Amino acid sequence: MAVHLTDACPLMSEACRLGKECGLVYGVMWESAWRDQRGDCGGTTWMSHKALADVCGIGRATVLRAVDRLLDDGLISCLGLTGSEGKGSKKRVYRVIHPSYVEAQRAAIEVMGEEWLPSKRARALRAG
Repeated sequence: MAVHLTDACPLMSEACRLGKECGLVYGVMWESAWRDQRGDCGGTTWMSHKALADVCGIGRATVLRAVDRLLDDGLISCLGLTGSEGKGSKKRVYRVIHPSYVEAQRAAIEVMGEEWLPSKRARALRAG
């Protein structure tokens, strides 16, 4: 469900509870998704992991670990891959979950169980 973030405050304390790098990555992803006001498709970010690493001043591997934690905690979700011009590389599309839907997202993750953790699906996308 696409929900704009203009009327909400980011859950920074919950993101930081996962680790300071998670707070950094979540804050940057929130700002990017907050700017996305495309009708029924808002609230997403297409920032690459490298771009997140550059903005946050941390390594790409650290960004990947933070993204995995944020996915498994229900603060963000991975919508899939989108084509990129140039070298044919793909970018992940992430949705920052609106604060009013985070508990529902967490409940869904819990029901799906360990085998279906969002980070496992995101890693499979990264592997190709």
